[in-house]
Amino acid sequence: MSDAIGVGADEAGLILDKANKGGEFHDYGDVNDWLENRLIPNTVTIEENGYAKMCIDALKILKKTAAFV
Repeated sequence: MSDAIGVGADEAGLILDKANKGGEFHDYGDVNDWLENRLIPNTVTIEENGYAKMCIDALKILKKTAAFV
């Protein structure tokens, strides 16, 4: 799992634990199905500079998309 989504072993274990607690699979026998059909196809990797740009762009359009109170 670590290699498939590009995270370390500790982080992969945390993701696996949270997915189990969140009901993503019913027992650890279903992990491969969940991994191949849900997690991997829906994982998006964003590098640090791209993430920072996305956050800045989101702030620029905030006035147009959310009600100010």
